[in-house]
Amino acid sequence: MRACAPAGIAQMDKDNYFQTRLSPDFRREVLWRTLYHHCFSRLIAETDCVLELGAGYGHFINQVSAKKAIALDAWAGFVDYLRPGIETHVGDVTDLSFLPSSSIDFAFASNLFEHISQDDFSIVLAQLKRALTPAGTLNIL
Repeated sequence: MRACAPAGIAQMDKDNYFQTRLSPDFRREVLWRTLYHHCFSRLIAETDCVLELGAGYGHFINQVSAKKAIALDAWAGFVDYLRPGIETHVGDVTDLSFLPSSSIDFAFASNLFEHISQDDFSIVLAQLKRALTPAGTLNIL
């Protein structure tokens, strides 16, 4: 699953990326529902705050059962695919300034970090270090 369009391209190109390269597919919903039920649900408590970076079509975050769910993607169209109640942020993954310190229990990214530079990855990690709770985790696929 491609979570976000490559960094450094215009919004129109990002929109076209999702329309031409990764169109919606119900089979991904089935896959992520199964993955969440059999794997991730054991790692996320009902009292947790969960953040998905590069949420794309929301296949992961839409499955999450937690106190708070937050989704971030650079593609503005992603908000149309999320279930009600998910807090959404359209923006670059390198800007997590909207997250309060020690507020995230479970951060998740799937097929995202290979699309950013090492310098940007370092920026994201530093911001996540600030945003994660002491027991918080970053989970990368």
